[in-house]
Amino acid sequence: MTLKGYAGSVAMAGGRLAITAPRGNRLHIFGPDGTFLSALHRDDVCGVARSGQDLIVTDGFGGILDCTKAAGHDSLTSLRKAPRNWDNHIVAIG
Repeated sequence: MTLKGYAGSVAMAGGRLAITAPRGNRLHIFGPDGTFLSALHRDDVCGVARSGQDLIVTDGFGGILDCTKAAGHDSLTSLRKAPRNWDNHIVAIG
């Protein structure tokens, strides 16, 4: 559950605060009061942005993922793999 001393990006959506840690290969989710909710593993996860009530997450291998909360649990679902590597900043447009 370690961030390894580095947070890549922070975003909030649907009452959840997400912090990515590419060095620790983790996405940490917190509640609006700061309560730790979950840690999800994803290699080189770094970009995170709001997408409606969900979060969109990217990794350094071109992965674009949806971070949703269903049945009380956070999970990552692959949306697509781009033919490029993503850095740590993404912005929702529209």
